[in-house]
Amino acid sequence: MALDTDMSEEHERHLHYIKERIAHLITAKYRKGQAQHGGKLWERNVFSDAMEEMIDQVCYMVTLEQQIEGARAALNSAKSGDITDEEAVTIARKMLK
Repeated sequence: MALDTDMSEEHERHLHYIKERIAHLITAKYRKGQAQHGGKLWERNVFSDAMEEMIDQVCYMVTLEQQIEGARAALNSAKSGDITDEEAVTIARKMLK
């Protein structure tokens, strides 16, 4: 894989943030799974678990998209004067809690 040499400092900081965040999330999730299920993950047949997780992820992403669009619509409604800013913020917060 070729490295992109056109990375700015801002890109490097963003990449660093992503890597640190993912490392933290993976560590926490792995330890939680180990505490819940025990055993050795590398000795399990994880296909069915992976398939279920993949389906969950698709459902979560579609729902997240719907929530973001609902929040965006509320903010646009406030911008056009159809609802108050306070109402838009309340709707957006409820959608994205």
